[in-house]
Amino acid sequence: MIIKKCIHILCMLSLLLMAGCTDGSDINVVNSESTSETSESTCNTSESTCNTSESTCNTSESEENYNNDIYVYVCGAVAKEGVYKLSADDRVCDALDKAGGLNEDAAAGYINLAEKLSDGERIYFPTQAEVDENLVPEMEVNGTADPASEGKASEESGQSDGLVNINTATREQLMTLPGIGEAKADMIISYRDEHGCFNSIEDIMNISGIKTGVYNKIKDHITVQR
Repeated sequence: MIIKKCIHILCMLSLLLMAGCTDGSDINVVNSESTSETSESTCNTSESTCNTSESTCNTSESEENYNNDIYVYVCGAVAKEGVYKLSADDRVCDALDKAGGLNEDAAAGYINLAEKLSDGERIYFPTQAEVDENLVPEMEVNGTADPASEGKASEESGQSDGLVNINTATREQLMTLPGIGEAKADMIISYRDEHGCFNSIEDIMNISGIKTGVYNKIKDHITVQR
């Protein structure tokens, strides 16, 4: 009888121990799953924060790049005239690269290639002939020319509105006229020295060798200004 009771008690203890182990395991599993979900949520939140930060950085970088963009007009003796987009930190040499470089007849070294650019600037590269004949107004080298300065420079150099002023033009400038060579240019200058300024463009026919045929070739290219 006693033995049966002892066996019964041992069975009951075994059942209780087994029940206790099962409950603890379930609790550990639940706690493990809860920890995993919390960790995953934290990771997702961190990833979302990183994405937001990256998006903000990209937007800031895009705005900064946009604010640094400038546009300049490159023209004259270059391969490809046009308006080009550059950075505010770029220089004239970078604009020249965009335009494909200088033409063969360009005046190399005339423009300061190290000069910094500004938005809306006009960069004019003259030919060597323009430089030799002093046909490039100083203010027109970079940027927009001052009309008053341009007119004064042209008049002093024997040019006025694209016409050759036969009262002030040099030998070289006179020789740019059709049918006027070195000899006729010298005769024009000698006539000026002897008789004073021409009063009209027709007076140029007073010079030996310049008659109706030559006059008709040059009349649309000359002017008289004192």
